[in-house]
Amino acid sequence: MTRNPKKQLDKKTVDKIEIKPQPSDQRRLGVRLSPDYRPNTSWRVFGHPSLHLPGTPSLSSPLFKTLSGDHPVLPLFNTLNSHPLCFIILERETLVLEIEREDMAADGQYSDFPMVRTHGGQFVQYNIFGNEFEVTTKYRPPIMPIGRGAYGIVCSLLNSETNEMVAVKKIANAFDNYMDAKRTLREIKLLRHLDHENVIAIKDVIPPPLRREFTDVYIATELMDTDLHQIIRSNQGLSEEHCQYFLYQLLRGLKYIHSAHVIHRDLKPSNLLLNANCDLKICDFGLARPNTESEFMTEYVVTRWYRAPELLLNSSDYTEAIDVWSIGCIFMELMNRKPLFAGKDHVHQMRLLIELLGTPTQSDLGFVKNEDAKRYIQQLPRHPRQQLAKVFPHVHPLAIDLIDKMLTFDPTRRITVEEALAHPYLARLHDEADEPVCAETFSFDFEQQALGEEQMKDMIYQEALAFNPEHA
Repeated sequence: MTRNPKKQLDKKTVDKIEIKPQPSDQRRLGVRLSPDYRPNTSWRVFGHPSLHLPGTPSLSSPLFKTLSGDHPVLPLFNTLNSHPLCFIILERETLVLEIEREDMAADGQYSDFPMVRTHGGQFVQYNIFGNEFEVTTKYRPPIMPIGRGAYGIVCSLLNSETNEMVAVKKIANAFDNYMDAKRTLREIKLLRHLDHENVIAIKDVIPPPLRREFTDVYIATELMDTDLHQIIRSNQGLSEEHCQYFLYQLLRGLKYIHSAHVIHRDLKPSNLLLNANCDLKICDFGLARPNTESEFMTEYVVTRWYRAPELLLNSSDYTEAIDVWSIGCIFMELMNRKPLFAGKDHVHQMRLLIELLGTPTQSDLGFVKNEDAKRYIQQLPRHPRQQLAKVFPHVHPLAIDLIDKMLTFDPTRRITVEEALAHPYLARLHDEADEPVCAETFSFDFEQQALGEEQMKDMIYQEALAFNPEHA
C-alpha cells in the first residue's frame, strides 16, 4: 500500500510503538537453541529490527532484564533463519527460566512436539497438546500453537518450498455439522477470490491423505503477530495516528470486500489481525453473505456487541451498512480500550444503544417493516441522544463526527464505506487511486445447491488440488 509522502504516517511515530504478541496462558520462559547456534550468533528482538543481542544473554545481563521488563513477551529470532528461538515472559516481576527438551526430527530439524511420519512419508503428524495435527512434509518446524477455539487449533509452521512462516488452522471434524462444513467451504472459496492488502491471504488448502475418508480440514494463511482484541486488552500504548491508521485500513479492506458484493457480517476486534508494522488484515469470512437475495440472510450474524440495530430487530433484508456499524463500535472500543455496547443479552444490547444514541424517532424507524418491532422500540424507556463529544472528550472532534455518522440508527442514512474513507478525519491517508475494488463479484451460487457431505468433501478436495496439483 503506497502512500503520498504528505499523507504517509510519520514513521518515527509508528516506530515508537510496535505491535507485539500478547502473552497467552503461558507463564514461563522457554529457550530453544537452533542446530546452528553458536555463542556469537546474532539475535534480534521481534518488532525491533535494529536491536540485536550478541548470543544468548545471561539472566544477570542488564539488557536482558530491561528488555523483559519493558516487554512481557519477547520472541527472539535467529537472524540466519528468522525462526522463533526464544520467548521471554515476565511473571510477577520475576523472570522464570525453563530449558525445554529438544526432539530431533528425522530430517535433522528440531521439533517442539512429538511427531511421526505417516502415509509413506508424505505427511507428518504432530501431537499438539493431545491434538493430532497432520500436514504434508513441506511444512516443517518450528511449529508453535498460536490459537485455538471450538473449531480446532492454529499453529505456525515453515513452508519449506516458499521459506515463509504461515498460520495453519485445523478444522477438526469439519463435516460433523452441515452448517459448519458450508462455512468452511465458503471461507476457502472467498479467500481464494479476494486479493487485497487488508484481507488475509490464503496460502494453501492442505490436501488430505485419503480423498474419501478425511474428517479434518487444514487451511494455511498469512502469519500475523496478533489481533486487535489482544491489543485493546493489553497495556500497549497507541497514539491517535495508530488508531486512525487502523480505522483507515479497515475501511480500505471493507471497500474492496463490499465491491465484490460480499457482506462480512462478523466484524469484531479478534477478526482484525495485525503485525509489527501496524498492517491490518481482515479475516474469518465464514459468516460472509451476498448483498442480495434475502433468503440467505437468516443465519446467525455478528457478535452481539457489534450488532447493528436492524439485526437486533431481526430484519432479514439488511445491507452492507451492518458492517459499517460494526466498524464504528470497533473504533470506539479501540479509542476507549473497552467495548462501546457490552450488552449482556439481546434486550440489554438495544437498551445500551438507546441510552447513548437516544430513542429513535418515527422517521428513524422508517426502515423497520415489522410493526411488532416498532412497538417494541417505542415502549422502551425514552432517552435523549447524548453528545458524543462530551461523553468521549479525549476523542478527536473529527473522529467523533465520523463515528456519529457510522452509528446512525437508520441504515439507509448511515454513512457508506466510500463516504467514510473520504471523511476529513482520514484526509491525511485517503487516496482513492490506492483504494482498489474487486475486479469481479463473488458468486455464492454453490450455496444454493443441496450439498451432501460427500459433495462438500469433494469440493474442498478440489480446492486443495488447486494449490497442490501434484496430489491429483
